[in-house]
Amino acid sequence: MVAFANLYLRSEKGTVYLAVPYLLIPFVRKIISVLVKSTSEGLSRTMSDYNVDKKKGYNAFPALLGGLNLIVIIQMGLGSQTFGVGFWDIIFVLAGTYFSYKTARYIVKAHDAKQAVIRTQELDDFEKEGIYSKIRHPVGAAFIYFNIACVLLFRSIPLIAAVPVFAALWFILAKYQDSKLIERFGEPYELYMSSAGMFRGKGDSDLRLADSGYDIY
Repeated sequence: MVAFANLYLRSEKGTVYLAVPYLLIPFVRKIISVLVKSTSEGLSRTMSDYNVDKKKGYNAFPALLGGLNLIVIIQMGLGSQTFGVGFWDIIFVLAGTYFSYKTARYIVKAHDAKQAVIRTQELDDFEKEGIYSKIRHPVGAAFIYFNIACVLLFRSIPLIAAVPVFAALWFILAKYQDSKLIERFGEPYELYMSSAGMFRGKGDSDLRLADSGYDIY
């Protein structure tokens, strides 16, 4: 609803600068609520799995990078957005809505496993089920899709330059976590890496279908 309402705004109207932040509030609140809910539920499930006597450290790096990503992209988008109701505006909004859906879906699916919230060095095992059977770092993938969604929804040229910057940061974090998991689990994790992509499903058509967002994990 927010995305389509944005189509009717005009930059030449002075009230647009008051209307846009107001209309974006539900969208931003939805993304934040998904992050908070999935993180808290995932952490709760994780702690129950390990019992109270052996608590694990919280994996703060993805949360910190995700928070920075969210703040910077939203602020840049609000400051550089364009408006219109043309054919390409509609196409961009539809595509942005789709990538927003993938963002929320990946975040929720990622937090079904303890791997999303427990420090990499303290994991007793690495996740191979659900979304992790196709993608090794679904949280990073979710934020990359979020950045693409914002480019499309805001129709912002400056945001295009920010997308590869944050993609590189998520890539660096993913490589770091992979290295730690290889140190901890050795060959089994290396074999797992050969069958699961970093941010996208890899291999046959079934994996590509899974990555498209229409599979059942």
